[in-house]
Amino acid sequence: MTTSVSLPINFVTMRSFSLSRICLSLSILVASSGLLVAQSEMVCDPVGFNKIPCPTNSDTIVGVPLRAKGSQKATLSALPDTTTLPGSAILSVAGSPGWTAGAYAGTHFVKFTSGALDGSFYAVTANTADTLTIDLNGDNVGAVVATDTLLLAQYWTLNTLFPPADATTEPATTKIAIVASINTYTTGRRTELLLPDLVSSGTNLAPTQTFYIYSGVWRKQGDAVNDYGSTRIQPDSYFIVRHTSKVTASTTYLCLGEVEMGNFAIPLSTQSTTGLNTRQDNFVAVPRPINVTLSQLGLVPGAFVASTSPYTPGRKDELLVFNNASQAFNKSASATYYYFNNAWRKQGASFTLDFGTDVIPAGAGFLVRKAPTVGGVTSFWVNPATYP
Repeated sequence: MTTSVSLPINFVTMRSFSLSRICLSLSILVASSGLLVAQSEMVCDPVGFNKIPCPTNSDTIVGVPLRAKGSQKATLSALPDTTTLPGSAILSVAGSPGWTAGAYAGTHFVKFTSGALDGSFYAVTANTADTLTIDLNGDNVGAVVATDTLLLAQYWTLNTLFPPADATTEPATTKIAIVASINTYTTGRRTELLLPDLVSSGTNLAPTQTFYIYSGVWRKQGDAVNDYGSTRIQPDSYFIVRHTSKVTASTTYLCLGEVEMGNFAIPLSTQSTTGLNTRQDNFVAVPRPINVTLSQLGLVPGAFVASTSPYTPGRKDELLVFNNASQAFNKSASATYYYFNNAWRKQGASFTLDFGTDVIPAGAGFLVRKAPTVGGVTSFWVNPATYP
């Protein structure tokens, strides 16, 4: 079960009101009863919070439902330069923002907010006072026009999402969701944070990176010396909060930040039609602070391939969800859905029933298991906002 603020009643909403891209000043204080005005902070979109319980002795599969505060809006002043650096694009923006050179490299991403690439996001690799260099990651920006708008936002990291100084200790009743470990060995581990395998091909892929807090620093399994607090968390992918058996009380994962008001494009990888296991798991979390139904996801038509039959081999793409309330490690899916005959169907139930109103809780992670495609084409799922 998640606790979040519902739009539009309980979210503090506002409009972007601009002279030379000046945003209104807004701030909040999160309290158990809701939102209260506390201190000024520049934001361009509404701010809210989301809470997810993390049971003991269990994995909780979650994403980041809100954007880190402090994002900036901009408008292009020219077509992207894609010739200076192959595989990258240099974006020139209007209004002379006066950015510090290199300030956003490796820590921020650009999301287009209009035009043909509305919702698509790219990592920033360099910047000047008025340009942003982005890694295209095999994509192209040929359809972008000189007046398209964009958002410059900071990646969440282990440190910013779960500050080590705020980590709780046993009994785990206060502070952040992560319980600090008492040593670097498995016997001393309390809470671990696992990142999924976003590189390998196939299904049922095991997490590839495991982190934990010890002595006020984020450590990585296999390296108990270095600080991994700057590790980025992708805005469209889930991660796992694992409370080992040594955590005696449940904690709450609280996320506070800006609400994603526009489209958000999530790439979904596929494999080619050759090989033994040709389906591909995509570890997904929708960056929205409200519950969404399957029908509201915007997966169909477009990025999600409808099945031609409820049976193999007519079954195509599948959506797998997990039950965060159940206590288990390495959880199997609690339900598997597919799209057939213009409706969402559920594995194990009659294919005449429509499950489009089934809900994915705010902040919950899930899998999109893609059927193979010729050439292993990546499809882009444009998830729309379901609030004003």
